[in-house]
Amino acid sequence: EVVEEELYELETRDVSSSMLSEPAPRRYSEIHKNDYRTPILGLLMEPQHNNELPHPGDILIKTTDGQMHIFKEDEELPKDLNQYLVVKAKDMILPEYLVIYSQTKMYKHDLALYSNNIVMMHVSMRILMHMRIPLPTLGEQKMIIDKNHHLQEKVDCMRRQLELMEEYRQSVMEYSINLK
Repeated sequence: EVVEEELYELETRDVSSSMLSEPAPRRYSEIHKNDYRTPILGLLMEPQHNNELPHPGDILIKTTDGQMHIFKEDEELPKDLNQYLVVKAKDMILPEYLVIYSQTKMYKHDLALYSNNIVMMHVSMRILMHMRIPLPTLGEQKMIIDKNHHLQEKVDCMRRQLELMEEYRQSVMEYSINLK
């Protein structure tokens, strides 16, 4: 949620085919899906051929829900690889930023708008070619990524603490019950 709030404050850039022009500072709340200042998501990615296997650094987009992740070198190929779009991020967008963006409410909302099938969503390159995305500078993308890592570490630490507290609660209850 904090990352999303920071996204609201970031600048977006104009896109003419594959290049960015001068910045146009705007708040997220002012960005509309037909606004020319927010680039089309599909233009920021290069689709891989259907028969080509993903390479480390490629982005896998699950066609059933649109979730993205970066394919890692030591990762096994998904068994359901045919249910993924395999894309490469172009130079103006960092893959990690794209993955973080795919976890936002804004992205999920846009997917729902562009997906015609109400019962079961199917994400395609056609849908991605219509979606717009706030595009901060590469430096700002790196700051968002760093902030996301920092916050995720805190969340993970809190989860571990919560698990330990739950184990402690259960052991106290078991001990208390066994005494009676």
